[in-house]
Amino acid sequence: MMWRHLIPGVICISLTACTIPQDSSYSWQKATVEELSIGVIDNPPFAYKSNSKWEGIEIDLIKKFAAMYGLDVSFTQANETQLFKDLKNYKYQIVLGGIEEQSIWKKEVALTLAYDSVHVMAIPKGENELLFHLENYLHIQLK
Repeated sequence: MMWRHLIPGVICISLTACTIPQDSSYSWQKATVEELSIGVIDNPPFAYKSNSKWEGIEIDLIKKFAAMYGLDVSFTQANETQLFKDLKNYKYQIVLGGIEEQSIWKKEVALTLAYDSVHVMAIPKGENELLFHLENYLHIQLK
């Protein structure tokens, strides 16, 4: 009989202990404290260098996303294979550059929703808080 009085308390404690979404490797926290590290596949019109500056559809999206949250951003260019290997090892929080929903990498990394019905951005698997913020931003942009 006494246990019936304990159940609401246990439920309350359990619910407040959960923080959803959560990043297994703290990508969102690192982005807010240090910088948002972006791996870039040079692929016009999505991401490319023009006069030593990064330009493109996805570069603009990420710059606006970073501005919305007050994040510093760094961009690093490499080949696709190296970028995805580094993404899986948490060197970057996001890889972009015209990645499509049906990417061969989709089993190894997490992909955002398609911002234009085809193209996505990649993040490390398990980084749910980062994915939550990025997808919320992309959803706002899609309206």
